[in-house]
Formats: sequence, structure tokens, C-alpha cells
Amino acid sequence: VVTAVVITASPHVTRPLRWLGRIVITMGAIAALVLGIAVVLDVVAGLAVGVVAAAVTHLVFGSPGGRPSADQVHDALADLGVDVVDVTDAVVQVPGVALFDADTSDRDELLVKVYGRDAWDGQFLASIWTAMWRRGERPHLGSGRLALVEHEAVATLLAERAGVPVLPVVAVGRSVDGDAVLVNEVSGRPLSHLPADALDDELLRATWRSLVSLHAIDIAHGRVDGERLVLRNDGSVALGDLGEAVVAATQGDILTDRARLLVTTAILTDQDRSLAAALDVIGV
Repeated sequence: VVTAVVITASPHVTRPLRWLGRIVITMGAIAALVLGIAVVLDVVAGLAVGVVAAAVTHLVFGSPGGRPSADQVHDALADLGVDVVDVTDAVVQVPGVALFDADTSDRDELLVKVYGRDAWDGQFLASIWTAMWRRGERPHLGSGRLALVEHEAVATLLAERAGVPVLPVVAVGRSVDGDAVLVNEVSGRPLSHLPADALDDELLRATWRSLVSLHAIDIAHGRVDGERLVLRNDGSVALGDLGEAVVAATQGDILTDRARLLVTTAILTDQDRSLAAALDVIGV
């Protein structure tokens, strides 16, 4: 009962109270074992029942889940010195991070990533799931919310300095609520949103040139797909979302990127054109 109550209330209280609740549960479990009230199996079963009861309660009645509102994101951007006129939920969402679209007074389009207090849990579970089901995937452990945005910002800045077409970093920091925030400029459209007749052979070759230029500085993207390949207004293809980028990438990381791009372009067009574009750029 204590476990169910503490876990159910956890998303609604501050971090110190959440930690206090975890300490109470841990000490109660230890005390039950030391006093001989229950054996190990009883304690584990009781904790499991409490966790399941809390999960069902959150599923039925809802939970804030650490996701900020659009107004909170607007205030966080103002604290970071980014003046926006509108903030809305992004159409495409990914596990572990809240994505928002924002517009500035200069009509610049921004993508805002907010890693809230549940970001680590969401990304941990998502990475475990993909590692179980996809060959070559690795679970990502031990990265806090601030470390996540710092890693993506550093990878993006390194790529931009080397002349790789990427979505520039506008701002990075922490909000007053403790959420980690990363802001990228997104001028263009993802390739997956373009009509099939717009994906000509030169555009396919441009996607390969962008990826090869990233590999030339020993960085692997890690998440190549049609949503993260963006056709910019100047006709170049930029690489977005370097959150899973691998700095000092191995040959295996690079080959995985190439395989993903080959599959992505084959799905968006056809196998023959996809393979021909790859051969034109990388020659193998």
C-alpha cells in the first residue's frame, strides 16, 4: 500500500519529496526483512504489486509525467534569451523528450527539445526495447537530462564547424523548473514530408554527401531516417537530431549509418535509384 501511494503521488510532488518517498519504501523493505516480518520473495512481491497498482492508476486517471506545457516552454525560451511568438506541440514526438515547434518574430522556425524529469526513464526504457529487438542497437545508460542536451549540442557544433550541413543550435540550457532545453533552427522540410516526384537523383546524392561529410570528421549520426534528413531552403540536405551521434565513431557505426540511409532512400524512392546515388558518392 505504501509503495502504491508513494509512486502514485510521485509525479505530482517536488524532487525532495520523491526521494523521501523512495527512502521510506527502501527502509520499509529492509525493516521487514530484518525483523522477520517477511521473506525476500514476500517483499519483492509486495513492491511489484504496489508498482503495478500505481501504474494502473496513472493509466486510468492520467499523470503529468514531467511534460511541460507550451506556456512553460515559452517562458523557458525567454529565460534563455530566445524571443518567440508562438509555441505548439510538434506533430512527431519521440520517447523520452518533449518536442515543440516555435516561431520567432523574424519568421524563423525553431525546434525545441525539452528533457523533463522523466526523460531518463523514457529514453532508458526505449533504448532497452530497441536493443532487444534490433540487431546492433545499444542501450544508453547513465545520461542525465543536461548531459543529453550537452552531447547533442557539442556534436552539432563540431559538425557545423567542419562544414557539415546540420540544423544549427540556437540555444541550450536549463529552465527554472530544472528541465534541460535545446533549441535548433529548422528551416526546411524533412524528406519524408516531400512528394515522391521532388526526390530527384541530385537530391539523393546530396543526402549521401551530407552523411559522408559527417563521417569524414569521425562522427556517426546514429538515427538516420526520413524525419532527420531535412531539405533546406538553399537546396542542401541537412542532418537533424544528433542526440544519438557517436563522436570518434568506429567503422561499424559508420557502416550502420550508411545502411540506414540506403534503406531510408530506398523506401522514399526505389531500390535502384537509392543504390545508384550511394555508388555515385561513396563509390562502393
